[in-house]
Amino acid sequence: RALTQTRRNLLGVEQGHLLFLNGYIDDIILAAPGQGRTLIMLNALWSTCDRFGVKLAPDKASFGMRCTVLGFDFRLRENRFALTENRRHLFAAWFRRLRGLRGRRIPRAELQALAGTLVWARPALPGASRFYQRLFGLLNAPTRTLIQPPWLEFDLDHLEDILIETDGEALIRPPAAASEVGPAQMLWTDAARETGQPSAMGGFTAATGLLWKWTFHEQHIRHLPIHVLEAVGSVTALALSASSLRGQTVVSYCDNNAWVKSVQSGAPKDPRLRELLAIHHQICKEHDLTVHVKYVHTETNIVADAASRLRMEEAVTELQSKGWRPDQIQRLDLNAHPDRGPSDLVLLLDRMVQITKARNLYRKKLREHTWA
Repeated sequence: RALTQTRRNLLGVEQGHLLFLNGYIDDIILAAPGQGRTLIMLNALWSTCDRFGVKLAPDKASFGMRCTVLGFDFRLRENRFALTENRRHLFAAWFRRLRGLRGRRIPRAELQALAGTLVWARPALPGASRFYQRLFGLLNAPTRTLIQPPWLEFDLDHLEDILIETDGEALIRPPAAASEVGPAQMLWTDAARETGQPSAMGGFTAATGLLWKWTFHEQHIRHLPIHVLEAVGSVTALALSASSLRGQTVVSYCDNNAWVKSVQSGAPKDPRLRELLAIHHQICKEHDLTVHVKYVHTETNIVADAASRLRMEEAVTELQSKGWRPDQIQRLDLNAHPDRGPSDLVLLLDRMVQITKARNLYRKKLREHTWA
């Protein structure tokens, strides 16, 4: 009877005021003006039902379960949306064309069309904000034709990798349920870059009692800044502990804000941190890890700080003062036993040096061109 009365009340109601959601025993009436608002309300309804474990019949409310709007494929029951297959094919063809035209002049209008389409598809391309800024700066040139700069080649390859890996799906997910993180799920890392003294990185993994260190080579200290060394130490600690922490939520403590903010934002400006962040995500994906990188002050990060300065006895003494027995602590020198650590650690640091040299050379040429 109440349901019938509600339907009668809908007659004659202005469309602008037609926005409500009411429940009647085992039925739900949802009304909204326009397709867009209806999709938003359906998404909120299904998200709420999933959160509280309320089951809905899959054959009910077929509208909005999957629809295509402006090149996006919406799947609200699964709480996700992605680029349509046609749009992904368009981007792949565009990237192939630009790759074939590297080193040759291309019309500025073509890059303007690409920029407009990429901005429209921005929800499916997380971490591309910096690329958009550089691209619009390039399009402000007064010439009709442009030569692709080196950074465009790198960024387009990065965007193509994102589309291939995520299948054009925007990285929008319902918030994960809060999980308790105990001391056994914590990693502590640090790196030291001292003048005239051996510089190293080190850390401690509570799950296995692993206290490790690795001394940097001279060329790494000469070319790499401290925030890159700290990031390499954080990724190394994660690689050493990933197999023993599979499927868990982990907190990784680091005393360098540049790396912490890079992980938290997901869009570092430094190309070296972007590459290290991609490795970080790959390790998490392979071992089903949820890793939260958080900042810790150096005065609190006592054990990792001592290991990074090659004072292992001091680190062991600090652990024993916290209740660790000597038989629970495993010492590991990755320089003496490289087989027990990541096999490509030296290659990774050499890659960071290579990016640094290429970046400095590009900046030097840019300055020379500016002052010429």
